[in-house]
Amino acid sequence: MNLYSYVITRDYGFAPNPFWNICTLATCKPQIREHALKGDWVAGFGSAHTEIAKKMVFLMQVDEVCTFDEYWDDSRFFITDESLFDGLYISGNKELCDKYMGKYPVIFLSLKSAEGRSFDDARYMITELIGREAEKFKFLEHSEALSENDKDRYRAIISLCDGKYTMDEQLLVSSLQSLSQLLFIHYGQKAVILIDEYDVPLDKAFQNGYYKEMVSLIRGLFGKALKTNEFLQFAVLTGCLRVSKESIFTGLNNFEINSIVDIAHDEQFGFTDDEVRKLLTDYDRAERYPDVKEWYDGYHFGNTDIYCPWDVINFAKKLVFDISARPSAFWINSSGNDMVKRFVDKADQTTRDEIEKLVAGGFVEKQLRLDLTYDEIDNTIDNLWSVLFTTGYLTTAGEVRLPDSESYAYKLVIPNKEVREVFVLQIQEWFKVVVAKDDDTMKLLSRAILDKDEKQIARQLNIVMSRMISILDTKASDDMKENFYHGLLLGLLRGSNPGWLIKSNRESGDGFSDILIKPEDPDAGIVIEVKYAMAFAKLYTPQSWYILCLPGILIYLGYGMLNVIMTIFLSDSVDYGEVMNGTREESVIFSMQTFTVKLASGVAVFLAGLVVDWIHLDTAAAVQTQDTLDALRMWMTIPSVILLIVGIFVFKRFYKLDDTRMEEIKSKLN
Repeated sequence: MNLYSYVITRDYGFAPNPFWNICTLATCKPQIREHALKGDWVAGFGSAHTEIAKKMVFLMQVDEVCTFDEYWDDSRFFITDESLFDGLYISGNKELCDKYMGKYPVIFLSLKSAEGRSFDDARYMITELIGREAEKFKFLEHSEALSENDKDRYRAIISLCDGKYTMDEQLLVSSLQSLSQLLFIHYGQKAVILIDEYDVPLDKAFQNGYYKEMVSLIRGLFGKALKTNEFLQFAVLTGCLRVSKESIFTGLNNFEINSIVDIAHDEQFGFTDDEVRKLLTDYDRAERYPDVKEWYDGYHFGNTDIYCPWDVINFAKKLVFDISARPSAFWINSSGNDMVKRFVDKADQTTRDEIEKLVAGGFVEKQLRLDLTYDEIDNTIDNLWSVLFTTGYLTTAGEVRLPDSESYAYKLVIPNKEVREVFVLQIQEWFKVVVAKDDDTMKLLSRAILDKDEKQIARQLNIVMSRMISILDTKASDDMKENFYHGLLLGLLRGSNPGWLIKSNRESGDGFSDILIKPEDPDAGIVIEVKYAMAFAKLYTPQSWYILCLPGILIYLGYGMLNVIMTIFLSDSVDYGEVMNGTREESVIFSMQTFTVKLASGVAVFLAGLVVDWIHLDTAAAVQTQDTLDALRMWMTIPSVILLIVGIFVFKRFYKLDDTRMEEIKSKLN
């Protein structure tokens, strides 16, 4: 009996050591494979560059020796763990699973990170991605099916110098084809190639000025791997933009395209409504379905309405730990949103009106091109509409036939609340940049506010707001537009006057000021109250003045009557006290009345402080939440009404001035 040992440097699962209670040395450690016999022992130790360096990973006894072909055909050693799919929809398709599961060597690339400031940087990123993928097939170096020349070709793909892959561009272009050929020689089975985010290198190249060089590289790489590759079973490529066949897919045959407008596979692009309902029910969060639908539904693929899967999964994960969690923009936050920014920057007045319509919940009709090259995107604004559609920022609500034509246009809409927030945010950012560039207008506005020049204030505000305001304020509902303009004015003033102390919604006197400004002049102070009306004239109509004045008149009349009644009451108390006690106590009685009023005010302020804390009033915020405003209105109204009713009841129940009581008072006074 012999003991063999070796250092485990990596394990990609082809010849597991050990997994599933089995250790195989099918394609590595040729010295052990050549000499080990049944009954011998094999020990595996962690390599120096791992956290388990010099530690024993396993110790197993050899109980079987077989040829490589026997190992390959033995189902005990299949690396596909079919139990992973138990209970899932795909496991029910036995014919599909029997035909494809574990039957083909697979080369998988995600080109999402294949970018760089220069073409050389981006090309190396692709070189590294392919090199790392090739290293997963390390067993090819020792494959008995490969010749020494084949092994040299494999080593050239994974070769390193100073820690960097050394493939030149010629070898890089043929690398996927070569790798699939080597796998075919080893397995006797053609390879499957999967490429995700295939259009990212082209997008980044276009943005950084090396588009033509990248097109040439990708065309060569894909051409050899997909067109003239006799060792390819099939390939699947996924990406956001359906790049024109004339750019990188020149000459490819039997090329099938499934886009978001095609019916085939339409349910495979995301989660259906039934799947979302089931997912939430499984996690006992079915009551949050309306939020999920509002934020993440709305995409229309073929004939199916689809939810964004990344958003649904992440929100469901949050809900598991916090049932009251608010929806977040998970997908949007994982992308740069550069396309929306480019679209808004390029928009003319007509396009801005269309954006306003979309943000308000409407639709626009557009003919789209689904086979663009990246260097065509910025040629016209219509091409940008097409890209926004194919990248998920817009979706279709149907088609409409164009007048006097056989052609059709798509009815485009913003799919959900998440994407709508992106449009609004980018529009706001654009608006801030435009305003920031117009320093003269903001200086004139600030000067007019200091000088109390109403006409100049109105003029400069109209100049600023006329540029983009109709798009921006569609974000707010009618009952919230005042808050929107409040926040906008606050941002404009803060951005252009760094020397001003500007506060929002601070309590001042008997009410609340929308904006309180302390300019550099210590003797000056500015209070701004913002009001919104659908039409400018409505702020000044006689009916409005009547409605505003009537409560004021009634309040002051009531306050005057209260003062008269209080004075008479105090005077009667002084007189009655003199009769009963023989002395007049005006100072005591009137002082006590003042003390009572102050005490009541102090208690009221204390209770108001508790209420403000309870309703989470944010005194630093430009705009309060709707829940806070509703709670504030409730506490300002309902307790007062209740106390008034209780006061009337107590007064009428216990302080009646009937005939008996009147005669008693008269007798005492006489």
